[in-house]
Amino acid sequence: MPTTTYYTSGTLAVTESLRNVTASCWGAGGNGNTNGTGGSGASYATRAFTVPSGSYTINVGVPNSDGLGNGGVSNFISASVILLQAAGGRSDGTITGQTAFNTGSTKYTGGTGGTFLGAYGNYGAAGGGSAAGGLGNGIAAGDGLDTGASFSQFGHSLTGSLGASGAAAGGGNGGNAAYYDAGPCSRLITATNGDLPGGGGGGGYSGEYSTPVKTEGTGGAGMVTVTW
Repeated sequence: MPTTTYYTSGTLAVTESLRNVTASCWGAGGNGNTNGTGGSGASYATRAFTVPSGSYTINVGVPNSDGLGNGGVSNFISASVILLQAAGGRSDGTITGQTAFNTGSTKYTGGTGGTFLGAYGNYGAAGGGSAAGGLGNGIAAGDGLDTGASFSQFGHSLTGSLGASGAAAGGGNGGNAAYYDAGPCSRLITATNGDLPGGGGGGGYSGEYSTPVKTEGTGGAGMVTVTW
């Protein structure tokens, strides 16, 4: 069966009634927060239905849709009636409201973002939660600690935590945390963005108030697929 994937909002024109249509929605992930908290992953919803002829609106959630770092909703609409929708992630790392907001025959919530638990020097942050998908709920990111995760690829221990993997649920990965590399280079490493679809952005360096740079990661964009 053919599948159309929407990475941006658009319309679906149906010239004759389609049976056994399956639509799936992922919201956009939440941005990481400047206090070190990772953004939460977006939710997922799907359903199968008959689509009569006509024009349908498909909205694809975008990161920071409200200017507060929260991810936008993705939905499938017929004549102002929402047939399916999935909520985005949040910049505070929670999944508040996702369960109540989602519609569909199958729906899952995103993973929560990690929290920065350290205090020494405020050098770290936490990763973003992964998005939900057709295989289940998103995965929560680990918390960040001053003496926590070691990034072995850099050859010495650094502060921060990795984003949650989306593979287990079928959603986008969460972004890695920002951290301060106190090694020979003495540099500030920015967080990475959440992956498409709907991964939460990595948390920003929690001492960012003392620096002029943006260190938090952006949530991954949403996505909608339609199969008939």
